[in-house]
Amino acid sequence: MFKKQKIQQFTDKEITFFKEIIKRLPTRYHYILNQLNKDFLISFKPNDLNFKDWYSVQLNAKLEKEFSKPNLGYFQLQNIFIYNKKSKVKEKINISFLEGMFIGFFIQDINFDNYILNQYDTSALKEKHFKNEKDMEDLLRIIKDVNKDKLAGLDIEDTFKIEVPEGIFYTIKSLGEGNYLAVDNQGIVYELLHDPYSVKKKATSINDLL
Repeated sequence: MFKKQKIQQFTDKEITFFKEIIKRLPTRYHYILNQLNKDFLISFKPNDLNFKDWYSVQLNAKLEKEFSKPNLGYFQLQNIFIYNKKSKVKEKINISFLEGMFIGFFIQDINFDNYILNQYDTSALKEKHFKNEKDMEDLLRIIKDVNKDKLAGLDIEDTFKIEVPEGIFYTIKSLGEGNYLAVDNQGIVYELLHDPYSVKKKATSINDLL
């Protein structure tokens, strides 16, 4: 389930691609431009949970303090559409941020050269934040030391608290049919199944899980 994926280094091509996208968004997002450089963005790969067309970004941890904006929490910029000359349609691109830092993206065609950046549509742009701010704040506190590139493929924005006899847990990924991966207050990862009911430890942390 959690197999290793091919890692690709950021080159000038990918840096320019994302810079041009951000430039086409409202100016309140232009602070992101400063972090789009090869010193901070190290590599990207298909996310470890194999969600189709989602990629995780590895950041230079030594520079995170320079670009981190803790008050921003976790959010996604969704519904950015760019024309793909191969498919001949405008395809959706979503970008994920944690504390204002670029940690992942959704793109249907990883061949960036196929996109025509001056043919775009941001009319449906959406900034999606957390559904449950209190539970999200608690979860972010618990996982504050987790590598940021590990979070892009998880359902962090949909977290909620589950209280069962075994303890209190915060969901990090839906497994379908009411089953979840979740962490406890120490950041230990569990699998919560409801039929048959079970609470099973999966890893000592998200870092160890992925």
